[in-house]
Amino acid sequence: MNGLLSFFLAGATLAGVADDQAPKPKIDVSAQIYMPDGKASGASRRIEIGTDPIVLYVYTGKTLCEARTVSTEKPLVAGNGWKVTLQPFKSVEIIGVKSAVPKGAVEMKATWQRLWEGGKELPTGPAKSSTITVSPGNSVPLDTIDGAGRRLAHDVAVRLQRWKAGDPIPVEVQRDRIVENLSARIEAGKSEIEKMKQSLGDSHPNLVEARSALDWLQKKRDEQVRLLIDEAMSTTGGASSVDGCAALSMNLQLQATELTGGDLSEIEVWLIHRDLAGKETAQRQVVRSRGNTDATFYFDDTKVMTERGRVSVEMYGSLSVGSCCGGKLFTTINLTRRYSTTELNIPWKTKGGSGAYQTQTVDGETVSLQLPPLSDDDGALVGHRFSLRVRVRVLQ
Repeated sequence: MNGLLSFFLAGATLAGVADDQAPKPKIDVSAQIYMPDGKASGASRRIEIGTDPIVLYVYTGKTLCEARTVSTEKPLVAGNGWKVTLQPFKSVEIIGVKSAVPKGAVEMKATWQRLWEGGKELPTGPAKSSTITVSPGNSVPLDTIDGAGRRLAHDVAVRLQRWKAGDPIPVEVQRDRIVENLSARIEAGKSEIEKMKQSLGDSHPNLVEARSALDWLQKKRDEQVRLLIDEAMSTTGGASSVDGCAALSMNLQLQATELTGGDLSEIEVWLIHRDLAGKETAQRQVVRSRGNTDATFYFDDTKVMTERGRVSVEMYGSLSVGSCCGGKLFTTINLTRRYSTTELNIPWKTKGGSGAYQTQTVDGETVSLQLPPLSDDDGALVGHRFSLRVRVRVLQ
């Protein structure tokens, strides 16, 4: 899956070729997550080139490893990501005329602002606006969210979670007022016990009582340390730091590439539903797309029995395929979901949302995409999992 916030520019109109015969230029806006093993994944949204400003939100869940989305709607909850605005631009296709902008390139004003990072909203996050030129084969980086701080927090969180009574007190909680007080009393108690052993002997009743009091102090200190660790883990930063996500970074970047426009592709797409008991059901659709034209699909409504009542799930959308970069196939999926219910204990009657996803495959390969829950569905479908499986075959 190619996720670098990239712009794939369909082939420029050649001299002497009518506009209606040339591939229509489109833009894929996406973000890519890099992992330590060198693998990358991301999300993308394909947009028809036009003259009106385009506003998109590129974001993940609470951590870099959670679902990634590119949407025209601002999410209610997000953990990492940006708002991106693309102002009207021009495609330069002048032949035989000197120009500062190379033929086939696009010129635009790109404005981005980092709205979320590390699981938290940024009231005044980094932002920048600039006029850029993107040409085929070249990339323009915009911004990077580094995972280094989160990885450090993850290491600390793992160490704290492994702490058990009797271990040395973690440095992160040593300065807590209660811990400091109990530690001082424990050290004083140990010193007093040593003096009593020398003067009274190991079996004296006063020494047994002193040891019992020392054990009580150590138990209370251990309980306070555990309480402080649990409180740290329950905060937003703590929760995001212990999720096991090892992502190195999330990159925002623009890239223009010529996509071929004449191949006919057959696209198989399956909707997979896994219920609370782990049982899977599947629906299959087969559509065809030539070049970068959209092919629509529509699944039958899925009746889902949740713990709060019955919900009807409707999913439909469009797919388009373009080729690039050594025979790779880029499939863009624009998906719309609508939930409806008549149950009284669910606070909404209809709920919907749209998102875009992009896969990078070779001819005949099947890929799977896990669909994130709608951010504001009030948890009505918690435990139910939906995913898409996509396979593309080039026919000619």
